[in-house]
Amino acid sequence: MACPHVSGLAALIVSLAYGQFTPQQVADIIKNTTDNVDAVNPGFVGQLGSGRINAFAALTEAQELMINVNNPLAFSALAGSNVQINLNWVKNQEDDDVMVAYSTDNVFGDPVQTQTYQVGDIIEGGGTLIYKGPESAFIHTGLTSNTPYYYKAWSLNGVPEYSQGLATSATTLKEPITVFPYHQGFDAEMFPPANWDNKQLSGTGMWDWQTNGTNPDCLPHTGEGMTRYNSNLFASGTSGILVTPPVQFMNDEYETSIWIYRDGNLPTNTDRIEIYANIAPNTGFASLLGTIHRSRELTPVESADGWYQYTFDIPASFHNKLTYLVYKGISDQGNNLFADDISIEIPVTCFPPVDLSIGEILSSSAAVSWTGVAPAAAWDLECGTAGFEPGTGTLLSGLTNPTIDLGGLDPNTAYEVYVRGACATDELSTWAGPAGFTTLCNASAPWEETFEAANSNIECWQIMKNTAEDGGLNGNNLLPAETGSWFACTPESFEGLGNQYIYEGTRSAAIGADATDFNWLITAELQMPESGKTDLSFRVYYTSEEAAITKFYVNLYNSGTWQTLLSYNDMSAGTNHFAEPVMVNLDAFQGQTIRLAFVYEQNNGNILSVDNIALNTASNYWTGNAGTAWNDEGNWRIGVPLSGDEINIYAAANNPRIDGNIETTGNLTIHTGATLTLAPDTKITLNGELINYAGPAGLLLMNSGSSSASLIHYSENVEATVQHFGDVVSGFHQWRLLSAPVNGQAITPDFIGVPQVSGDVLLKYDEPTATWIDSRLENGDWNPAFESVFTPGRAYQSSFAAAGLRSFRGTLSSGNVEPESITNSGEAGGGWHLVGNPYTSSYQWNPGYTFLSYIIKVWNDQGSCYTDLFPGSIIPPMTGFWIQNLAEVPAGFSLDPQLRTHEPANNTGPGEGTIQLMVTENLNSTFQGTYIRKNAEATTGFDQLLDAHFLPGFAPQLYSVAGNEKLSTNSLPGYNFRQCDSTGLCKEYCL
Repeated sequence: MACPHVSGLAALIVSLAYGQFTPQQVADIIKNTTDNVDAVNPGFVGQLGSGRINAFAALTEAQELMINVNNPLAFSALAGSNVQINLNWVKNQEDDDVMVAYSTDNVFGDPVQTQTYQVGDIIEGGGTLIYKGPESAFIHTGLTSNTPYYYKAWSLNGVPEYSQGLATSATTLKEPITVFPYHQGFDAEMFPPANWDNKQLSGTGMWDWQTNGTNPDCLPHTGEGMTRYNSNLFASGTSGILVTPPVQFMNDEYETSIWIYRDGNLPTNTDRIEIYANIAPNTGFASLLGTIHRSRELTPVESADGWYQYTFDIPASFHNKLTYLVYKGISDQGNNLFADDISIEIPVTCFPPVDLSIGEILSSSAAVSWTGVAPAAAWDLECGTAGFEPGTGTLLSGLTNPTIDLGGLDPNTAYEVYVRGACATDELSTWAGPAGFTTLCNASAPWEETFEAANSNIECWQIMKNTAEDGGLNGNNLLPAETGSWFACTPESFEGLGNQYIYEGTRSAAIGADATDFNWLITAELQMPESGKTDLSFRVYYTSEEAAITKFYVNLYNSGTWQTLLSYNDMSAGTNHFAEPVMVNLDAFQGQTIRLAFVYEQNNGNILSVDNIALNTASNYWTGNAGTAWNDEGNWRIGVPLSGDEINIYAAANNPRIDGNIETTGNLTIHTGATLTLAPDTKITLNGELINYAGPAGLLLMNSGSSSASLIHYSENVEATVQHFGDVVSGFHQWRLLSAPVNGQAITPDFIGVPQVSGDVLLKYDEPTATWIDSRLENGDWNPAFESVFTPGRAYQSSFAAAGLRSFRGTLSSGNVEPESITNSGEAGGGWHLVGNPYTSSYQWNPGYTFLSYIIKVWNDQGSCYTDLFPGSIIPPMTGFWIQNLAEVPAGFSLDPQLRTHEPANNTGPGEGTIQLMVTENLNSTFQGTYIRKNAEATTGFDQLLDAHFLPGFAPQLYSVAGNEKLSTNSLPGYNFRQCDSTGLCKEYCL
């Protein structure tokens, strides 16, 4: 009896709250409301279940638990687009608010009674709340195309209590076609294409994808694939449809076209394609646009097998609607239907221009040109910065010339331009373009480029290329160089040798030796000053060899033409590894806008780089435009230098020559390839720095035979060529005491011929042995005891077989020169040393040495004897003289550059109170003199400051005697002098 009672009670509960409780919930209600009967059954405590059912109690509890809110009366979902679903519902009779949730997996939980929810909350068990309120509709947006979405709606009262809920679902539409022209070529292997549908209608035949057609044999019209309806296989009457994605037509006129293969086999079989337009993806209530039979003998008739295009207008009834195009294949079991290249577009009657191109680009303008297509006779142009949306740029309308210079542009800015045709019917074509370009940078002189901020493409420079056939240096047909041209050189470049090609800093502009054709590194636009003198200067790493001449040019662009300013295309340029700046005069372009180009021509040459390029106000330097005269203003960039001016001598067609005297405190620099010549009578004093980058050939001191150029300077390591004139005098008169004014001059072959030339003799004096050492041995070989290079500060006795100029080449002596140790070896050598004036100017003898005689000796070539030279006297340049160490220890001695002078050679003489005695012999025309002078400070013996020992030459010896010493100058406190005639009559004189 218990079971029927329980079942009946359960049925009562279910009927009371139909659909609201699960079976377990019903069972729990019945158990929880039973009456306990243990008290009346004491013998069965715990064995009679939960007790006796109580229908009243159970129904009462069920009524308390049941949901008392009614569902909405209706709930629906309908796709509004590919990203939107429209939801609608009818509220319950109580007009309760509605709450809506969605999910993509159709799993929902139940709202918890009395719990409040807000939009965006996730319901436990599934579903996200998207609406809550009193309305009867909601639009769900931001969805994914062609995707199912699931919804559930609940009514809720003010508690809040929730109804059981109603469910619905909808699928978003496929993504529509909105951009025209639209084209489907069936080239992808995926079939049907994305968002297309392929459906059966009658029978079991659908469209498929083919790359090689049979029955009839054909290939795709274009591309890799085509679509086929296998009407050769499908039973007659079988049909299937291929449907486009939805097409969003607007209010324009549209047309669709399709290519279909037509053949002549089975000419009466009516295999065909019907083309429809419909607001649904099927043929129900669709508009038939046209029918194309497979057989070319049926409509429309064609004369030969092949692909044909058929075009159909889209009816105006589909404007502003989502529309599907449906291609229905119908089999008559003839040959197969093949279709390809379906297009949807707006019919064009006004065509866009072609050949849109950019011509000359400057910093604020660019030339744009195009070719118009009839019937357009005018055009619109829109310009904006790169990437702009058409319609947001600057529009120029009604242009009647297909060429225009766009002005007012910003420098160094990327732009794009579009052009469209404007036809007489007020119809506009589609836009042609974009054509892009970047305006040039611009700058005004003074301007400098060190490349330190250069990126890989050297910003604000153009790297271009052309060929000899294009025009080479005339700059025609320049195109951007993609690879193998100029680049920003860093230390890592050239396999880690990049530093070699950088003048200073960490970057330069360089080009490899393997670059082909003509490579142009072109500056931005440069505005030249309205007045004044302006130079282009730069540093270049340039190497040229006979077997590999590097060809390099500097070009300038002005008024639409390139001209070449500088050419390095033969060996005349020499090598310049950044040592010398290159200077180019740009005065002719005052006030003009120019561009500069550094051009490297393929010639199997060497790596080249440029650095520190600048346009600056010209500094003064030698140009040689008017000749060689130093004082001609036409030979100087600014004017003849004044004392204190910086002086730069650059290589020029005419090298400078100085005739006259100059003294300056400014620096003088002789640059590579240049030569500064000092005429024989020139006297130059340079108190600034003297720099000679041109080597010995860069500075020439001339000698006329009677005079030589005189130069006083204070810089070290200055190389020069100094001429020396050696004449030939017979007999004892041929000897000269010669001193070298440079370091490093080889004795042979410039001075002593090789092999030995009779009459060429060079001797040096050896004090310890009191002997002359010849540079040659008796057999003519070089004497190993003789140096091979002239020693500065030492003098040599010389004689030459032929008169003429000989040149010293090397580093000029400009500082203290200390000859070899000045010794005194006793009676043999007597402490005599042959030293020389090592300077390119005269030297004033100004003694002050503890152990040296104050009176020195110079060679008198007329008398072939030695003449005493007194303190304050002037020793000619490159001339030897004798000094004597009077002590038994070596004496310190050096030649002081502060004693250099431009004064000519002179002898201050012995002074007043002097008797000079002279002896002459007529056979060799020699003579010798001696001095006896009165001086109150003198003694009767040898006085270091006042007397001089006699040194014999080739003349008869004449000297006075003081004790055992022979004196050429003898100073006495007083003396008597006896003169006797041939008769023996004598007279005495007293001083």
